[in-house]
Amino acid sequence: MNDRNVDFDELEKIFDYYHDGYQCAQVMLLYALEALEKEDPDLIRAAGGLNSGISEYRSVCGCLSGGACLLSYFAGKGSAQETVHPEYKEMAAELYDWFREFNEDTGGSVICTDLLGNDFTQRARVCPILISHTLQKCLEILERRGLI
Repeated sequence: MNDRNVDFDELEKIFDYYHDGYQCAQVMLLYALEALEKEDPDLIRAAGGLNSGISEYRSVCGCLSGGACLLSYFAGKGSAQETVHPEYKEMAAELYDWFREFNEDTGGSVICTDLLGNDFTQRARVCPILISHTLQKCLEILERRGLI
């Protein structure tokens, strides 16, 4: 994983969420809800299905899928009266492309187990930093479009 600076207050909060039993995708959405001063246990529970590469099935990293959910939380369709933000697909593509580039040392993989070196015991070392960077990228994408 790329070495980039992280916000240590943010990293501490991520570790607190992990200590409380949350994982990557859930943490991404907990940040969104906290910023909006909301709680939605049903949303957080549902996001748990995306953790650990879809419950350790060696699939897409929960940081990336949680990040896509975070973007959609602000730009997606939530009711019959709403429409998807016209740039949502571009936003999701930007996140995906960034994520692959950020993880160039693993061949640009988006697969959870690849990012962990096929060792789930590495979660505490790898995931919080990856969450922090992915969260910052999502916020940047949303800010540029005036959605937050």
